[in-house]
Amino acid sequence: MFFAFNRLLTFIFSFIIFKELSNSMNLDPDLIKILVTSFCFTAIANGLFLAFIFLRKKPFRSYADILIVLLLVALSLSIGESILYYIFQYLPGLVEAFGLSGKLAIGPLLLLLVRSKIQNSEFKTYDLIHFLPPMITAASVRGWSADFLSFVNQIAIFVMTIYIAYSWILFLVRSDLTRSKDVTLIKCLLVGLTLIWGTFALQVFSETMEAYLSGMILSSFILYWINYQLTIFTIRNGKGNSTKVVSNEKSKQVQLLIERHFTKEKVYRDPKLTLSKFSSLINQPDYVVSVVINKLYKKTFPEFLNHFRVNEIKEELLRQSNDNITIEGIAYNAGFNTSSSFYTAFKKETGVTPRQFKADFIKE
Repeated sequence: MFFAFNRLLTFIFSFIIFKELSNSMNLDPDLIKILVTSFCFTAIANGLFLAFIFLRKKPFRSYADILIVLLLVALSLSIGESILYYIFQYLPGLVEAFGLSGKLAIGPLLLLLVRSKIQNSEFKTYDLIHFLPPMITAASVRGWSADFLSFVNQIAIFVMTIYIAYSWILFLVRSDLTRSKDVTLIKCLLVGLTLIWGTFALQVFSETMEAYLSGMILSSFILYWINYQLTIFTIRNGKGNSTKVVSNEKSKQVQLLIERHFTKEKVYRDPKLTLSKFSSLINQPDYVVSVVINKLYKKTFPEFLNHFRVNEIKEELLRQSNDNITIEGIAYNAGFNTSSSFYTAFKKETGVTPRQFKADFIKE
């Protein structure tokens, strides 16, 4: 109901604005300002409410979902600052701090989101380094001169350029390892945020209010489009999780297939193994395999995959004959394709690092 209302509200505002602008060259400037700001603020309200839905809905509780929420908040702060500047022509330091911090946070949030979907990576403490610039900016922006603030905005655009470019490279190189639904979502976000980067650049490097206004309206349109894509993704995922049920008989059948391929054939050693690829291997729909693993093992497919890989690594670490093989070498043989994903999965599974695990065994 809410999503349908938002779509309707969007079309109403769009229709009013462009109908009035096209029918009258003498339209009251104050009325134009009201219509434009209403349209743009509705886009922000849409995004913030969608972020709230992501936090509240049961299917959306993963690391990637939290990143999407923060990304929507950062976009709302950045575009909201543009709208307030358009209205008042002057902003207090606190508003500028939030807007500029949001702009600096968009790139890191996008990169971490792409990594979480492409590499199944989880949050690491050192990821906070990415957010030092927005945090420092938020704490110190008040009191900056207009010229220095303009310079920092240009730096923010440069930083966004680097993060968005690297996110595109990571996506294009590794998207074959990701579920098709996730690929579609990430591609939409990459396209949308690249376009928003263009509108921000237009605002920062332009010296006219007309260009600034154009960038603000375009960024709001793109935010509407991003909200729409996230809404579609939300609805499709919700339907998939709520309407598809696997019978007990089917669950047992699929469980036998899973255990045979994982314990005897050790398919987890394939570094490119995904839910779709494994489901095709055992001739079962993706959702059936996902539901069975979640129901019987209380894990997602990536967690289930890493569980078997880590168990093999634990066995290999305890064999004295493998002292001449590096820990990373053992991890690659077990199916991990990067050392960072291996160390993260191992510590998540055991609570200790591989070296600590081996040292504790030797002490015993």
